[in-house]
Amino acid sequence: MLSIGGWTDSTKKYSELVESSDRIDNFVKKAVAFLEAHGFDGLDVAWEYPNCWQGALGISPNDKENFVKLLQALRAEFDTADLILSISVTAIKREITAGYDGAAVSEAVHHINVMTYDMHGPWETKTGHHTQFEKKDTDEDPYLNSKAAMEFWASQGVSKMKMNMGVATYAKTFTLADASNHGLGAPATGPGHAGAVSQKSGTLCYNELCNYFNAGNWTEGEDKQIGFYAYSADQWACYDPPLMVVKKIKWLAESGYGGVLIKDLSCDDYKGDCYSMPFPLIKMMRMEFENKLRKH
Repeated sequence: MLSIGGWTDSTKKYSELVESSDRIDNFVKKAVAFLEAHGFDGLDVAWEYPNCWQGALGISPNDKENFVKLLQALRAEFDTADLILSISVTAIKREITAGYDGAAVSEAVHHINVMTYDMHGPWETKTGHHTQFEKKDTDEDPYLNSKAAMEFWASQGVSKMKMNMGVATYAKTFTLADASNHGLGAPATGPGHAGAVSQKSGTLCYNELCNYFNAGNWTEGEDKQIGFYAYSADQWACYDPPLMVVKKIKWLAESGYGGVLIKDLSCDDYKGDCYSMPFPLIKMMRMEFENKLRKH
């Protein structure tokens, strides 16, 4: 699958595309030709997000209806060309409501990838889990978690079997205001230090983090509703280890959802440094799905 969009690319140009039927027809024609010429199986449209460009809520209300027109036009041609159409969408309730006609979108696409990661991060003034699994009574927003996001999308007339839940193979990191206060909700002053592999402040790949654990430099903690976190001096990270990804896949399968969106391949322990096999997160996801399929 080829994907277009993403946070930095999701500017006014997508709104301008979908407001014109001529532009839509031109885009669809060229998209099909490009996908076929390069041997892709389909296209993922990751516009972040209709009527909420880069999080600017309510910026262009017509996007909601016009986005459906784009997807319908793509699907009509993709069915003829035997191509797959998916979209990657927000996990935030207010943005879902503002940007998407759930039932119409669901009918138009093969898959809906719900980006249930980066829900919290070092842009905030306190630590929070970026892939939080389920609601906790103390949450300021009861919908800002993976379970609630999936359930809210389903409540909008979206087929569960078309929905994939996002699972991250990376951690979001913070710098603590006080190294002795290192729980969830602890005051933070900004992003954590860049890792040697990820080379980006505020993010650590799981392969970096698990090597830190092996070296004994970090202490792990867990909140069973929210997820796993770890800290070392004034550095704090939230992440999903193998135990959590299995828990999430089990819930997805038992709840009737279609699958999982993995972000991304490169941050898993691809060398097998920390476990007895390479790609432990991704392999555990697949094994859990296969176990559920065998039981049914």
